[in-house]
Amino acid sequence: MPLALELRDALRAEAGAILGLLERLVMTESPTTDASGVDAVAAILAGECAFPGLAARPHPGPNGANLEIGPSGGPPEVLVLCHQDTVFPRGTAEKRPFRVAEGRALGPGTADMKAGCAATVFALKALARVRPDLLARVGVLFTSDEESGSPTARPVIERLARGCRAAFVAEPARANGNLVS
Repeated sequence: MPLALELRDALRAEAGAILGLLERLVMTESPTTDASGVDAVAAILAGECAFPGLAARPHPGPNGANLEIGPSGGPPEVLVLCHQDTVFPRGTAEKRPFRVAEGRALGPGTADMKAGCAATVFALKALARVRPDLLARVGVLFTSDEESGSPTARPVIERLARGCRAAFVAEPARANGNLVS
């Protein structure tokens, strides 16, 4: 079976777990200026990515840690970028908690970009299950300050991207299908 189909099947089997992680991420508020909230999201992501072949390396900053997840043995060939911070102030998740309605996951930060974080974590897990040899070629950076222009993340992104064959941003498309660039 082609790799893409194996990964698709592995991810479909995890749909409930992906939604569970997304709910945890959405309900863990992480405004850009709230280092403790961003660090709490980073701790969740690091815990989810704690499996053989990958190492979690936090890069502390004033807005919380930029969290690098990557091969234990060297730089990645492919880099996936996500961000942990949101524009929503503390208390928003209490007023508009995570929920699924009409087949859509909703809540503050879901589309920007906690769904991308959850999808990336489970893509790594699926790759580790289906083709663990490829896992050593992939790195992820969960940044802490994208909503303010990435002042602390930018040097880390530039360092990690050097020498990569490809880089992807896991931010979901908008409801109308427009991509975020």
